[in-house]
Amino acid sequence: MSWFLEWFLAGDSANVSAAFMDLSWKLGVALTVGCHVLFLGLFRLVRGRDLVYRNTTAWPSNGDWLLVLLPLTPVVQYIFNNQDILTLSGSLFLLGMFAAFSILFVIIFPAVLGVVAPVRPVVFLGLALTFTVTNMASLSAMRNWFELGNY
Repeated sequence: MSWFLEWFLAGDSANVSAAFMDLSWKLGVALTVGCHVLFLGLFRLVRGRDLVYRNTTAWPSNGDWLLVLLPLTPVVQYIFNNQDILTLSGSLFLLGMFAAFSILFVIIFPAVLGVVAPVRPVVFLGLALTFTVTNMASLSAMRNWFELGNY
């Protein structure tokens, strides 16, 4: 994710979104490894009794496409507020990039991970991530962050 932001925001090495994602992925990996170790320890303790794994391939539902629009709310608000500095092509580019970003994490990742994980939680985690990233400008302004956010 931080690679994507560095590519997308080329030339802006100091931005709150990149700093947030850089810190968040490390915390996320640590929590995931900790939960896996805990789960494997409990699994070994009960020796897998009454534990059945069902491989059910699931896809995001058609209604999840509406969820893609939620993280775009701050982007549309930004476009409306900055009509004097944005051209039509710039507005469409901005909307398209953030829509692709939302589709990636709300639709595509849950569809790919639907083989090994339940789809609903992955859709909502992707929705939370995209909403946080698209709202980072207002979060930064509200918290008076510059360059680095303070968790």
